[in-house]
Amino acid sequence: DEFQLICSGVSACEELVVNLTSIAAESVIYCNSETSCDSLHIATDHPYTTLYMNRFSAGVEIRNPEGYISEPEVAEVNLFCGDPDEYLQFSAYGGSAQTVLNNYYGSGKYPCGSVTF
Repeated sequence: DEFQLICSGVSACEELVVNLTSIAAESVIYCNSETSCDSLHIATDHPYTTLYMNRFSAGVEIRNPEGYISEPEVAEVNLFCGDPDEYLQFSAYGGSAQTVLNNYYGSGKYPCGSVTF
């Protein structure tokens, strides 16, 4: 079994609290549009929770009350940044990586730029 949450469109999952503790299903969350996951809060203790941040959203928080330090095998959060079908091309003479990212995403709006654990 798998739990899926797909957030597409402006503010689609804004201020949503997702409690994935004590469930037996793998969990996958997609933030597909800019601001679609603003202030999204995720609590998990299940192995293999996955968050796809395809576009920037402010204030995304992932809480794992059990794992990482005391028992790393308890919960593993996979975080993917940017759309997997999009690629950025960097030129040796085209300026810095920061310039390329700013031109593509807009200044300070990288897909995982506001995710905290």
